[in-house]
Amino acid sequence: MTITVQWDDEAKTIVRWVFDGKWTWDEYNQAMTESNERVRSVDHFVDAIMDLSHSNVLPSNVLSNTHAARDEIQPQNVRWIYIVSHQALLKALINIFTRLYERFGKGGLSMVESLDIACADIQKRRAALAASGSDTPASTS
Repeated sequence: MTITVQWDDEAKTIVRWVFDGKWTWDEYNQAMTESNERVRSVDHFVDAIMDLSHSNVLPSNVLSNTHAARDEIQPQNVRWIYIVSHQALLKALINIFTRLYERFGKGGLSMVESLDIACADIQKRRAALAASGSDTPASTS
C-alpha cells in the first residue's frame, strides 16, 4: 500500500498519513477507514498530518473524490489537519476546499511545506490553547 497510517507520538495525539509515490482513491479510502478507527479509539483530541511530500502525482477525479472525502464521517475528536506538500495544484485545491466547506475554512485544514513546520505549528497552537485554559479551538467549537 502506498499510503500508511500511523501514530506520530506515544500519547496518540497525532495521526500521520504518509503517501509514497503514486496512490489510488481505493488506497485513500482504506487509509481513511484506518485513520478514523485509530482516532475513535482514544478519548482526546487528535491532530492529523497528511504527508504528501514523497508523492508528486494526484490520482484522477480529484474534485469528485475530495467531495466524497468531505462527506466521510470524520471523528469529532479530530482537531486540525495539516497537509504537507509542495504541489501547486494541491495548494489551489485546498484553497477551494477551505472556501467551500466551513469546517475546514476556520483553521481546521492547513497546507505547509514540511513535516517540521506542521509539527511546530501543532505545538504552537496547542500551547496557545493550554495558555487559554482550553483544549478546544474557538474556531471549531
